[in-house]
Amino acid sequence: MIKVLHINYSDKAGGAAIAAYRLHKGLLKIGVDSKVYVRNKLTNDSTVLLPRNGFTNLTNKLNTQFEIFFKRLFKVRSGNALGLRYLYDFNVNEIKRISADLYHIHWINGGFMNLDSLIKLDKPIVWTLHDMWAFCGTEHYVDNYDKYMNNEERNGENLQVSRIDKFIFNKKKNFYKRIQNLSFVTPSVWLGQIAQKSSLLSSYRVNVIPNGLDLNVFRPNEAGELRKSLQIAADKKIVLFGGFNPVGASRKGIDLLKSLIQELERSSIKKNLVLLILGADNYTNFEMAIEHKFLGRISDELEMAKYYSIANMLILPSRQDNLPNMAIEAIACGTPVLAFNIGGLPEIVQHKFNGYLANPFNIKDFASGFNWILNNSNKIKNNCVKVAEENYELIKIAKLYEKLYKAVLKK
Repeated sequence: MIKVLHINYSDKAGGAAIAAYRLHKGLLKIGVDSKVYVRNKLTNDSTVLLPRNGFTNLTNKLNTQFEIFFKRLFKVRSGNALGLRYLYDFNVNEIKRISADLYHIHWINGGFMNLDSLIKLDKPIVWTLHDMWAFCGTEHYVDNYDKYMNNEERNGENLQVSRIDKFIFNKKKNFYKRIQNLSFVTPSVWLGQIAQKSSLLSSYRVNVIPNGLDLNVFRPNEAGELRKSLQIAADKKIVLFGGFNPVGASRKGIDLLKSLIQELERSSIKKNLVLLILGADNYTNFEMAIEHKFLGRISDELEMAKYYSIANMLILPSRQDNLPNMAIEAIACGTPVLAFNIGGLPEIVQHKFNGYLANPFNIKDFASGFNWILNNSNKIKNNCVKVAEENYELIKIAKLYEKLYKAVLKK
């Protein structure tokens, strides 16, 4: 039996944490001895482990505060990660006490673990990239990723980036020269191709394995009672929007959503719309020119499935996205997705089959897609479920990872 230890900042906070925790549960179902090591535990799952040593917890908290301080000092854009070495990382000692054949790294930023710590781990490492940070500077997502590609700037000496980004980039370059037994996975072909072309990861094979989810949980539901509890009239059309930080993160395209609503003002449909915003509490200065309700962060997946099921569509106006969990969850519940043709979204949304992909970032085309889905949402419900069953069923995904683990251990 393979023993794997997943390492992630949290077990539930954020898309990477949710994807990692679901994979962990899937692996347990197929007989893999799986555990998760985190800095921030939100579940009561006994297979999710926190540092046992009080000093480790203290240094983790201090490292987080140091990262916040240095980000402000160096004027690093909010949401990016420094990954500098501040205090000695005692997580390594904790991790080595846990019996494992290999370590599966997910999202380790936020002052949790630094790259030098990974070198000290004495087992093979599989690293699933949930964003671009592993081959960029401080950025999790970068608009112009050509500057990190395998071209005339291969050695990072002429990178046209800020001084701190270049410093972190070169720190990573040194890390990849020193570490052994490291394998990479990306959830989307899109991110995998970029990672493979990057100057830091061009010598590695990058495997593509999508995120999975439990289709016994995320499936079409009869959720009429939920509509009543939200006091939404039967003749109203419901659209969903959300994410971990949907209103505050510009990457998620809240401004593009507002532009869409303005475009719809020419249509009478606007009066019959209700927008449900998942993942965010009320914002005092938030304005949206249609009826809307903030639902906050919903941790119960069965409840989440009901929200998807009462919706006519999920709107994802993202400027950049890897393989968003919400898009997979929505189609599994039979809910079409409206998105721009960017990132990993074309791998989930098949144009006019289980959703609509608009030209980036054409608001008129986005509005056309909105109207198309409203007119066809019931017709393509089964298409949505079919795509989820074929590509994202959790046990299938767990078995793909088990196969990768065996290959890594054999090598």
